[in-house]
Amino acid sequence: MECLFPASMARTLTELESLEVIDCGVEVIVEKEEVEGRLVFPKLTSSALGVLQKLKWISPGAHNLKWPELKELKVWGCDQVSIFASKFSRFQETSQQYLLESSIQHPFFLAEEGTFPKLEALKLDLHDLTTQCDQFLIESFCNLKFLEVQCNHDTSAIFPSNLLKRLQNLEKLVVSYNSWQEIFQYEEFIGPRKHARLLPRLKELIVSKAQMLTHLWKEDIQESLAFHKVLEILVVSECHKLKSLVPSLICFPNLTDLEILGCNGLINLITCPTAKSLVQLRKMSVSSCKGITEIVAKGDDQAKVNMGVESCANLNSIFLFKMFKVFQSLELVNVVRCGSLKQVFDLQGPSFQETSVVTVTQLKHLYLDHLPKLMHISNKDPRDIWSFQNLCDVRVVGCESMECLFPTFMVKTLTELESLVVIGYGIEVIVEKEEAEGRLVFPKLTSVALRALQKLKWISPGHII
Repeated sequence: MECLFPASMARTLTELESLEVIDCGVEVIVEKEEVEGRLVFPKLTSSALGVLQKLKWISPGAHNLKWPELKELKVWGCDQVSIFASKFSRFQETSQQYLLESSIQHPFFLAEEGTFPKLEALKLDLHDLTTQCDQFLIESFCNLKFLEVQCNHDTSAIFPSNLLKRLQNLEKLVVSYNSWQEIFQYEEFIGPRKHARLLPRLKELIVSKAQMLTHLWKEDIQESLAFHKVLEILVVSECHKLKSLVPSLICFPNLTDLEILGCNGLINLITCPTAKSLVQLRKMSVSSCKGITEIVAKGDDQAKVNMGVESCANLNSIFLFKMFKVFQSLELVNVVRCGSLKQVFDLQGPSFQETSVVTVTQLKHLYLDHLPKLMHISNKDPRDIWSFQNLCDVRVVGCESMECLFPTFMVKTLTELESLVVIGYGIEVIVEKEEAEGRLVFPKLTSVALRALQKLKWISPGHII
């Protein structure tokens, strides 16, 4: 199919609300008419044009498209066209040369006042923003709430500052496939008479496949300029030159979800001042980050989080002694395929001091999966300062170096344990033997699964269950 709509049919599409054309051989959406003019779909609210390698025109000869109700526009993988033209003369000239010069990139829209009065969601290649970013086009984007851009050409920063200043209503930004060194040009916002805030309503930021990106924020960025105080979701993936996620003192008081995937240049995830600010965090996932050796770099404050760590080959411990209070309100820990991990809680160090106050952790779920060097859940007795009495669900699978699951000091606090699953490899004893023998009680335990434990000898030496 080369043409989607004959001209006679297009004139009748007054009720068309959604148009989606993806991965086909279409060259023209609407057939050329003898009488040229404006192409109007009065009720069209959503349009997606993707992977259309032969597409040249929406409609040859139409000087402009008029979609007054359009709220969502997505255009990607359409290499023979430009989405916008900033001047009518250029647009008209391109139209007249269409039949003679097939190499011209043909624009869809003429950027003029009121082009997109209701546009809220936009996906396109960054080139279409940066090459035709005039005032009319910028004004058309002032109501955007969602913006997704990708860029395969070389550039040091993706967004023109004049566009950034107009995106005051943007709530979600997705950027991918690029060679940026930084995401934003902060310099245009800095100065005594410059009061514009950078993306003040941004709640979700997703960055992926930015191969040259070294930082998301500059270390010296002014706090009043950044959107970190309102951000709720941060996802970063496959940015291998990223050395630090955020500046050392930046705060995320509203962040609820943090996901990091395949960022091999990261050594630590966040600093303790940042961790302290994560009072709303409910989910943290760190996967396939080969360079990470610490989750939190330094400090001893606290934050709430459900944490998942997967395929971080150089990570020796999840929680170090200096992070003793950082994740005090932790509810879930899920650790998978971290080949160097030796203990979950590393409590050995000069900052670990006994106290008369016992801290009850909120940890409820502990999942340890295929950790070949894991030897201990904790490598030091924290009985006088730390209690696991809220732990109700434990699952340990494929931890071949672990001989004993629960040290004596830990098992005495497991009064809420309801489910215990232990599968495979080296465990010989579930509960470590202590000097005073007696009855071992798990008062709320309702489910136990012990499978493929060829070395298992005891639940607990000297105890009656």
